[in-house]
Amino acid sequence: MIYLILILLALGLPVPGLAEEGRPKRPPVPSVVLETATGSLSDVRGTTFLLLTTADRGGEVLTYDLATGELRRFNENGAAWGEPLELRDENNAVPQPILEFASRDGDVALIGGEGIYLFGPDGALEGHRRIFMPGGIAATQRGWALSLVDLPHPVHRGEYLARKEFGDEVPRVILLDDDLEILEKGLLADDPSVSTSAAAGRQLHLAGAADRLYAIEKANYRLFELDKRLDLRGTFRDPELTFESGRATEGREEDSEGDQNALVASAKAEIERRGQNVGGSASPPRAETADPVSASFDYVSVVEAAVWDESSKKLILLLASDVLDRDPMLDLLDPATGKVSRVRVRMPPGVRSEGALNQLAIGRRYLWIRARRGNQPTFRLRLSSLAETGLEIELPEHPSRAEESIKAAGAAQN
Repeated sequence: MIYLILILLALGLPVPGLAEEGRPKRPPVPSVVLETATGSLSDVRGTTFLLLTTADRGGEVLTYDLATGELRRFNENGAAWGEPLELRDENNAVPQPILEFASRDGDVALIGGEGIYLFGPDGALEGHRRIFMPGGIAATQRGWALSLVDLPHPVHRGEYLARKEFGDEVPRVILLDDDLEILEKGLLADDPSVSTSAAAGRQLHLAGAADRLYAIEKANYRLFELDKRLDLRGTFRDPELTFESGRATEGREEDSEGDQNALVASAKAEIERRGQNVGGSASPPRAETADPVSASFDYVSVVEAAVWDESSKKLILLLASDVLDRDPMLDLLDPATGKVSRVRVRMPPGVRSEGALNQLAIGRRYLWIRARRGNQPTFRLRLSSLAETGLEIELPEHPSRAEESIKAAGAAQN
C-alpha cells in the first residue's frame, strides 16, 4: 500500500483519504438531481440557442429562440399559454446577436451587440438604445440594470470600445428607466490595464433583490452588493477561484458557444458599425493580428449564472462544471453572514447534457436551469430541496468578516 501511495504522489495524483497539506479534508458535497420540465415546456427546443427567464414574480417561464425571435410563455407546470410572439427590431429583423433577456411588468428586454431592445406585452418594439457593450441584465423595481464590458480594442492599443460613449470612467453597471434613459451608474471600471480576455472574464452577471443588486464576475468568484443607487455596500470573494486569465484546462469541456462567441460577435458588430477606430486616434494594426476580435478568450468560467431567491433571502450561484468538481455546483449565499450552502447538481437518470448548464431562472416553486444550446431540454429543481441539504462553508472574504477584523484590531489597540 505504501508503494502505491508513493507512486500516486510521484505522479502528482490525489491519494484517496489523504487531504491536501495544510488544508483539512472537506466532507463530500451533497447532491440534488434535476427534473426535466413537464408539459409543453419539456418539448421546447431552440433552432440554435434558447434563452430562459421568468416573469410575473416567478409564476411564468419565458423562452426566447435567438434564431427565430420567438418568445413563448409557460406556467410552472409547463403548460403553454398565449400565442408565441415574434420579436422584431426597427427593420423588421430578428435582433442579433443577443446575450440575455429579462422581463418586468409584462415588458421584455433583450441585450446584445446592438444594445438593449424593449418590447411591450404584445411583442411590439417600444424602445431601442445602442450602448456598448451590455454583458448582463436584471429587472429591478426602478428599471433595468445592465452590466457593461469595457473591452480593450483588439487592434488599437490604449483604446477601449466603451469609452467613446462614457469617457475614461466607464461604469460596470448602469440602471435604465422604461424610456431607456440612464438613472444611475455604479462600479467604475477598476483596472484599465487588463487584457482583453481578463476584461471579458470580468463580465458581470446581475441578480436583483428588493433593495439590492448583486453583480457577480463570470471568471472570478467575486460578488458586489449594490444598493438602489448602485453604491457599493459589500464585496464577497473566494480568491482561490480567480480564472480571468485562464488556467490549465486539459480535459475540460469548452464554454458553450452561446457565451463567449456571442460576446465576440457583439464586439465585431460594434467595430464594424463604428469603424476600426472606435476609441479615438488611429494606430496601425499589429501584423500578427489577422482578426480584429479573436475567436475566443482565455478566461475560464467560474460563475455561469445567478438569481436572487426572495423567499430564502439568498443569492443562488450556478458554478461551472470542472471548477470545483466534474459536476456543476449551486451555491446559496447568505449576504448577511457570508456563509454558503453548496450542493452538487446531477442530471436526471438516463439524461446526458451535451452542453454546459449556464442559465438560471427563479420561480415560485422551482429553480429553472438549462444550457443555451437549443437542442437541450429545460430542467427544474424544487426550491424546497435546496433548503433541506447543502454543505455549509464560509467565504474567505465577505463584509461580516471584514467588520470582525476591524473590531478585533480596535480591541487590540485598546
